[in-house]
Amino acid sequence: MTIYPELTVTIDNRPVQWEEIKHWKAKRALVVLQLFADYGQKVILKNQTLLQDTFHDLSDDDLIQAAKETKLALGPNKILELLQDEFKKSDEMWHQIIARTPQDAPLKEMHIQLDVKGLTIAKIAQINIQNGFKTGLSNKEIAILEKAYDLHPEHYVFSQKRNIQDVVETFGEYGSPTHFNLMMLDAKEEKFLDKIDPRTKKIIFGKGLLASDQFDIQQYALHQFIPTKDGLHVDLGLFAPAGVPDAAIVGHQRHFAIEFSSLFINILKQMHSQPE
Repeated sequence: MTIYPELTVTIDNRPVQWEEIKHWKAKRALVVLQLFADYGQKVILKNQTLLQDTFHDLSDDDLIQAAKETKLALGPNKILELLQDEFKKSDEMWHQIIARTPQDAPLKEMHIQLDVKGLTIAKIAQINIQNGFKTGLSNKEIAILEKAYDLHPEHYVFSQKRNIQDVVETFGEYGSPTHFNLMMLDAKEEKFLDKIDPRTKKIIFGKGLLASDQFDIQQYALHQFIPTKDGLHVDLGLFAPAGVPDAAIVGHQRHFAIEFSSLFINILKQMHSQPE
């Protein structure tokens, strides 16, 4: 039985509890730790360096924490430097995907659903989910990175200027980490009007471009927040080129489940800790 009954996640009509999603998160944390170990970097947990032959035996919680601490210790500039070869492989993959996608082919579409009892859009904005991990970064930088790292282990780099997010993550648990820019746009102006639920009160909509050459990878995220009688319903939508392998689409379902479940679990933890 889940310890967070307020949160319901539905993937392909199957309810998935937080405990299963957290295990997915830990498995992706292990991938991150192994990647950095392969590049000769130290794996850090509780300010201690772990031997490579020991971190595979960590608990789910410790794997997730070690991925966060290791990335914070490296810092975004070092991570960008280390992963240059990964970016080249990923850029080539995306160019090949677009090249093999027929020009008029419809986008592949994927959704997952989250329902959170006792939560409103206004309450999300009010809750502070920073954890205060200490590094040499500025307070603003660490606040942004901590939030990104808390949500998913495969968030390697994250920053935002105006409506452009600079992001490194592995798309759909498929291939190498991608360095891309996510342009935050108006879904209605981008001809996604027919995809918007009329009950929606808040929309997050973004379009992906490769950071290296601003190549349009024709990937869109459309997330809709819909108030309900007892809380909030969230529809997480992904639209991707027809040439994207189905395995990557399924993988990004898990990515969204990890990312947004982690967000709402952090919020629920704070709500539970507050006096009635």
